[in-house]
Amino acid sequence: MIPDGTLNGDDVDFAFGFGRRICVGQYVADASVRTAIATLPAAFTFEKVRG
Repeated sequence: MIPDGTLNGDDVDFAFGFGRRICVGQYVADASVRTAIATLPAAFTFEKVRG
């Protein structure tokens, strides 16, 4: 982030490493997160707050 509060567009992700040392479980982790997000509508009821 730039000091004035704007983003600089840098979206590089090193959470799972890179090159020869890349995490072998990154695809399992990504799939788990996507599955968890996809099941939120089935597990909860989302509605507008009244009043």
